[in-house]
Amino acid sequence: MKKANISKTTFYRLAKEFKEKEVRIKLSRYNLELSQMLAKTYIKYGLNTDEFIVLNATITLVPYGQKPNFWEIGQATGKSATEVKEILISLFEKEKIKFNGSGIDESALFLELEKVIRAEMTLVDMLVESKAYHDMMGSDNVHHFGEVELLPCEFEGEIQAVAVTSQSDYWSTAEMWSRQRMIELANYILKFTECVDDEWIEQYNTDLYSKSEKQKEIDRVRQEKRKEERKKRDLPKSGYILLIRFPNSNYKFTYTTSLLLDQKISNTKQQYGDNIQIVHTLETYDTLKFYHKFIKAQFSNRINGDIFELTNEDVAYIKAEKFPSNAMEWFEGPTPVEA
Repeated sequence: MKKANISKTTFYRLAKEFKEKEVRIKLSRYNLELSQMLAKTYIKYGLNTDEFIVLNATITLVPYGQKPNFWEIGQATGKSATEVKEILISLFEKEKIKFNGSGIDESALFLELEKVIRAEMTLVDMLVESKAYHDMMGSDNVHHFGEVELLPCEFEGEIQAVAVTSQSDYWSTAEMWSRQRMIELANYILKFTECVDDEWIEQYNTDLYSKSEKQKEIDRVRQEKRKEERKKRDLPKSGYILLIRFPNSNYKFTYTTSLLLDQKISNTKQQYGDNIQIVHTLETYDTLKFYHKFIKAQFSNRINGDIFELTNEDVAYIKAEKFPSNAMEWFEGPTPVEA
């Protein structure tokens, strides 16, 4: 299937909308999941026990986007309405929660808690997840987690180290990885070098090159096949065009590029009835061009749907078979060039 050709701006907008919609779906289906995420991460998210209890009750009891009922939350948590209000205001001031309209923005909270969870993921887990999402989006316009840039770093007047930065895209900058992530990556790379030798790496690169060359050959064959198909479509197709007349004096042109003339006449009578009149037949060199580019253009003011309201002069003109030069080429074929 051919991919749609969209601009980068449109792609990023759609990707962002997709992500936001995905979050909303998760929240609508799994409100319990947000509560569970909070229970797992509230300490690392910087909440104390009272803040967790009140926020968790708010998530559980208050429908999405609605104003919290402090008294109801207080009943569930054993606190007064004033205490509930003060805790929620404190969480807002510490930027632990945001408000969407009159209620807590659960989408924003979900994303913040997800960051805490992702911080606990290994590089391998993050890479697998990122590549799966990248492959699902099916575009080269965004980078997955493993596509990074190595940045030479200068200390005391000379380059002594290399840092890792992410690749920037439409809505993010090329941030440098945390020190802990770079240490983790260095350990993975060291472990890899302990498991393989240069011969293994050389064989890997050889296989990679071979796979690339095979794909190039497959692409070349496909391209040649498409060219041949286009050539076949462009080749003139000989056939027959019939002008038929209905009992109400209306006319119709019908053509074939696959049947003999007798077969086409027989099929036409079966389709429209024996009371039609075969007014004239034309044996054509390039049937499709003659019909679409000449017949329909020549009598465009006579068409009513697929029915032609021809005059006697029009019919006589067709029977005479004296057409303009381009139409004669489609009718009889190219004129031989004299030596």
